[in-house]
Order: sequence, then structure tokens, then C-alpha cells
Amino acid sequence: MTLFRFAAGLAVACAALPVLAVPQATARIDFAAATFSLEDITPEPGFFGVQFGASTVWADACIRPGQTEACEASGTPSTWGGSGVYLPDTQVATTLADGTTGTASFSSVGLRSELSGNGGTGPKGVNTNWFSSLTFSGTGRLWVEADYHVEAGGIDGATWRETLAWAGIILFPTGSAQQQVEAIAVAPGLGAVVRDGRLRISYDFHDGDQLGVFMQAHTHRIALAAPVPEPATWALMLGGLALVGAARGRRVRG
Repeated sequence: MTLFRFAAGLAVACAALPVLAVPQATARIDFAAATFSLEDITPEPGFFGVQFGASTVWADACIRPGQTEACEASGTPSTWGGSGVYLPDTQVATTLADGTTGTASFSSVGLRSELSGNGGTGPKGVNTNWFSSLTFSGTGRLWVEADYHVEAGGIDGATWRETLAWAGIILFPTGSAQQQVEAIAVAPGLGAVVRDGRLRISYDFHDGDQLGVFMQAHTHRIALAAPVPEPATWALMLGGLALVGAARGRRVRG
């Protein structure tokens, strides 16, 4: 009788496991506490300042593996927001045949990326982005800061898939291939991971310098042929996507 009860309990637990362990990820960047500040780094007093170009926000829920280019085409799950301080609540979502759902949204509050389901999405994933170009006068240091929230959960390790939540700030000087990335990434493996904190990154500028500032909330779930890599390695890859997205934004708005 005891063995029977044990077997019955095990069967119930196993039946519930897929429901309880559905992989999910959320990444968020909050605008409320985002700051841009300048610091004097020269021994002599002097004038320095910054001029902001128009900001652009966009979102895409491109969760069909292998269709990165298709997700940039007209009529695909992407949306662009306007410039200015006020942004209406806007979201775009896609659901795959297996029930996997990706939702990217933005508003005056901030950027948000959400993903839920067992399916693979490809590395493009679910993205919400903010971009602006800055022009400097004088010499000094720029500090960019923003609060973040990232979380990822569900059983991943046994399925050779990686569910990842990523939030970051990327700085790239105009005309330069070099970029600076400050980011946080979490991948659960087995269990759940939640992180809250503040991103902080600096850039030393000179008179006439131009700098692209890119913020992104990103989630994805990809199939792997090898053990899950360190989440930090995705910062470099996403930095490259940021450059592509920002360039596209300038073409669309230009």
C-alpha cells in the first residue's frame, strides 16, 4: 500500500512537472531612474556639454528560428514608436504553433521583453530597444545609468536549450567599430534566477565627438548542441545586433 501511494504520488508529480517547469524569461529597463550626466575630467576649467538627437524606440518579437531577415520585413511582428518624452503603451507579440509566446513592449515607463514556452526562438528573440545619438562639445566624461530587472525560470539544463534574459546599455562612437557594453544576463539551467540592479557605463568624449546610445531588453530560447555557455558571452553578440538595429533605425527615420 505504501509503495502504491508512493508510485501514485510520483506519477502526479511527474504529470505536474511540465506545467510547473515551462521556461520563461523577462527583461526590463526602467526609464524612471535613467540618467545622463557629465563629469569634468580636465585639470583646467572649461566648457563642455552634450546635445541629444531625436530618440527612437522599436520592438520586435521575432521568435521563429532561422528567420532573422524575415523579421525585418514589412508586415512582420515589429513596431516603431515615436520620439519625445511621452511614449504610448505599445506592444507586439507572436505565438508559435507549440504555444511559445514572445511579447515586446515599451512605454514612457521603460522597455520590456517577455518569453514563455518550450519552443526554440533562435538568437534574434524578443527585443525592445531605445536609441539616441549624442554630440559633444568640449572634453569630459558621460555617465549613463538605468535600473534593470531580469529573470528566467523553468527547467532548461536537461533539454539542451538556453532560456536567457538580457538587459544592457551599449555605447558606440560614430564611425568606430569599437563599442562599450554594460549588461546583465541570466539563464536558469535548473530553477529560477531573478536579478534587480542598476547598469552604469561611462564614455570619455572630446569636442565634436558623436556617440550612439542604445538600450535593450532581450529574451530568447535557443537549442544548443553543447552545454549552455556563460550568459555574459551573449553581451558581445547582442552588441552587434544593437549596431545593426540602430543603423536600421537611422535609415527608417532619416
